[in-house]
Amino acid sequence: MNMHRSAFIAVVGAMIIVSSVGCASTEKKYKKGVEAEESGRFEEAAELYIQVLRSEPDWPDARARLESTGAIVIENRLARVASLEADGAFVAAADQMATLDSFHARATAVGAQLELPPDFDSRRERMEDLAVRKLLRDGDQARSEARWADALRYYDRALQRGRMNQSEIASVRESRATVLVEWADQSLAAARYRMAFEKAQQGLDIVGHEHSLTRRIHDIQRAALEAGSRFVAMLPVAAKEGVRRDAGTLLLTDLNDILVYDHWSNPPPFILVADPVSVRRELRSEVGRRGRVISRSEAVAVGRIVAADWVLAPEVADFRRTERITDSDVVRTRTKGRNALDTTYVLNEVEIDYHARAIVRIYEVSSGDRLYEGHVDAGVKDRYQRGEYTGDYRHLDLSGSELAYFDPDELRVRVDRIEEALADELARNIAERVYSRTTSWIQ
Repeated sequence: MNMHRSAFIAVVGAMIIVSSVGCASTEKKYKKGVEAEESGRFEEAAELYIQVLRSEPDWPDARARLESTGAIVIENRLARVASLEADGAFVAAADQMATLDSFHARATAVGAQLELPPDFDSRRERMEDLAVRKLLRDGDQARSEARWADALRYYDRALQRGRMNQSEIASVRESRATVLVEWADQSLAAARYRMAFEKAQQGLDIVGHEHSLTRRIHDIQRAALEAGSRFVAMLPVAAKEGVRRDAGTLLLTDLNDILVYDHWSNPPPFILVADPVSVRRELRSEVGRRGRVISRSEAVAVGRIVAADWVLAPEVADFRRTERITDSDVVRTRTKGRNALDTTYVLNEVEIDYHARAIVRIYEVSSGDRLYEGHVDAGVKDRYQRGEYTGDYRHLDLSGSELAYFDPDELRVRVDRIEEALADELARNIAERVYSRTTSWIQ
């Protein structure tokens, strides 16, 4: 009984402490509100009184003070609206009315009696309409002056206000598409080919493929690609002898196959990839033995033969493979045959960790200059189970799943899958770096 009484007293005490802390915080806000009100900062004061009444609805004088400061806030805001409207700043005036409406709703929610003018809702509706018309006029003006980004911004702001019917929305979307196409035209004339292509594509995304602008868009994109595309020779990934020995030939083979079939076959706009078969044939003719790291002069020579603008000469510069046993279990089993014996083997949980780093080098064929050199990394970590037995595991009476713990071919398949995942990641990172760099050099 005494224990229950003590627990009850403790809970009540905690509630009193929490209540006291809350009251102190509310009182602090109330005093700040009074200070703001006396300093003429009526909006700040009103917001503080709202916070007080949310926490303590019966706080003395807070509601009366909110009503007196709130009336001043409404008067001041409406005067600001009238001034902005007189200056033709309809967007700012509409925003002021939206802010005032939100303030009135918050004050009303805590019980304050504040009055807006009887025509407030109709005035706000009219101001919103004037704001939208002003934004559309500003967008048209910006378009006539070839201020494309400004025009799009004005049109977007008009759409965001949500005041238009479906026909008006369609008209504004048409205007946006026209701005993008005109921007693309201007970019094409200024030899900014990638921008021309991208702006035309944005316009196409708006109007679709069955619009009067579609043919013009396709013409712009075709001209931009013809004038701006660059021809790139992608040499196979090579490695120094020590790295080739550590990584094995399978990793380099997988890496090059993935690059050719998954990445070089699907370049982004403005990048034309030289036929990998032709590149490798010319590389063998120029350099001879495959696999070793290609020098700048050799890479440029191959690029000239295939008439490339740029040439990529990648290298796997580092390869590390670590393996550790994270857990081991002793498993009871028996040997095969008529004179079977009880025995055990160890089942190890093996964690394997691969890391590789590739150096990406890109040369300009015409000058022989190195345009870029950087590195990308890839890492793969996985686990598999491997059995250990002091004798010949084939003499053990094991199930099919248990035999997989010992079978060298099965274990090699598991490790190969991890290496393939490493090759996938490294190839993807190489391709992303190459494409991001080369496309960035095309305006």
